Amino acid sequence: RLRELQEPLMGSDAVFRALSELPDVGMVHADSPSFNFSQVNQKLCAMTGYSAEELQTKTFIGLTDPRERRSAMKELARVLRGSADSWSLAKRWIRKDGSIIWVEVNGTAVRDESGRTIRILAMVTDLTARRHGEKRERPAAKPHAPAKSLKAPSRGAL
Repeated sequence: RLRELQEPLMGSDAVFRALSELPDVGMVHADSPSFNFSQVNQKLCAMTGYSAEELQTKTFIGLTDPRERRSAMKELARVLRGSADSWSLAKRWIRKDGSIIWVEVNGTAVRDESGRTIRILAMVTDLTARRHGEKRERPAAKPHAPAKSLKAPSRGAL
């Protein structure tokens, strides 16, 4: 029985390793119940300035700028409760050196047969250069352009 439950997870580990090779995307596995990062790729290390070992003591919320932790916790709680299977959120993370980077985190829950979240898988994209470019271009933009917001996909959407 245990082997049956482990087989899909082993497959997801192989997928994670393959996706980890993508040069511009940070990858994270976070395991329940602590949701500390259990696996990260080199790109995430480069983005944050932490080693893989140091990141294994971190969480999505722990890296988040304190000004944005409440909204980040709400999105993650929706996924953990089962109200959503995935989320996408642009936010600020604090690097090891204390500097701020803008990231987009696209995460999804891996659930067991009872629906309990056992793992979070996420792709992290560094938006810092894009954000700085938008700030430089902003004066030329329309003065009252509506802000764009990212919303979590509905339950079942990936």
